[in-house]
Amino acid sequence: MQALFTALGGLVGLGSSGVVDYAILFVALGLGGYVTGSLAGRLPIFYGALAAVAYIFVTVTYTATREAVVARQQGLGVLPAIDFVQLTLQDVLAMLGASVGGWLAGKT
Repeated sequence: MQALFTALGGLVGLGSSGVVDYAILFVALGLGGYVTGSLAGRLPIFYGALAAVAYIFVTVTYTATREAVVARQQGLGVLPAIDFVQLTLQDVLAMLGASVGGWLAGKT
């Protein structure tokens, strides 16, 4: 969903900046949290947050696997430093967006 929103943003003329990327992440996970909360029925905020946890887990697994291959082939020195601010901001936006989506699912 995030890739779809990024492609649509490129067609509309939105550039690829940090704010636009974070807004796309928030909207995509808000929609995912809404759908998850609607399908669950009970405790929609909890299931929305669970959708964010699944997103974070898949993202971390993909990144770690990709970096493990690079580190094995070229060594640890080629890996970039971890940006904890960006990592924390993405995780907080993911949890917030999906939880708001789940909350909205409970209200409708």
